[in-house]
Amino acid sequence: MKSKLTDIFNDIYGLSLDFAHGKVNYSFNKLHCAMKTNVYSLFYAITEDFISSLECGREVTKEQLQTLYDNLISFGEEFKVKQCKTIAEKVKEAIDEF
Repeated sequence: MKSKLTDIFNDIYGLSLDFAHGKVNYSFNKLHCAMKTNVYSLFYAITEDFISSLECGREVTKEQLQTLYDNLISFGEEFKVKQCKTIAEKVKEAIDEF
């Protein structure tokens, strides 16, 4: 389980770096444009709880994984980020193993 969580962490971190360097294709709607939405900040916000738990050595709960999964699916669908689905599949496997 620990290695799965580490893999998920690394995938999220990698995607964060890709966002920061402009290497991720995503889609904005008019509302996002009007609100000057920062996709990178939103991605960080949906993954922050999971990331901080691992970084601080806290136990990751099944509820945290479920929330992360739901957030990745929603974010991926809303912004058309394909990588989120791949990470969400790994999270789902971790949930099933819990």
